[in-house]
Amino acid sequence: MSKLCQGRIVWTVVADRNGVCKKHPVVILTRTDEIVSSDELIGVVASHTAYLQQPRPHTYVELPHQPDGRVGTLLKKGTVAVCTWLAPVKKSDLTAECIGGLVSPITLEPVVQKVREVFGAKQPIYLDD
Repeated sequence: MSKLCQGRIVWTVVADRNGVCKKHPVVILTRTDEIVSSDELIGVVASHTAYLQQPRPHTYVELPHQPDGRVGTLLKKGTVAVCTWLAPVKKSDLTAECIGGLVSPITLEPVVQKVREVFGAKQPIYLDD
């Protein structure tokens, strides 16, 4: 299984604002050094449907993708991190098949900044050193 770390994309079931549960990619925001000691991680939901929205809200951050998946994120379709949509991720629910690619620190930084803008002190998120 790929190592869980900040920026790792995992596929997990997430409820939308209407309560509909569906499997989504979620970018882990929990600091890597905190992942070992916690079963519940926090992540930001990524969405292809939101990627198609034009104009996009400033709280969406485009994630790298390639049709053949040959990119660090392993995403094959246009996808955005929806920085207003946080989701809990239980480590104990993850299997090897749920672990995806990795969002680079350069791409993750604006995601974290936008999450801070939206949630402020209610959701303290910090980048790995």
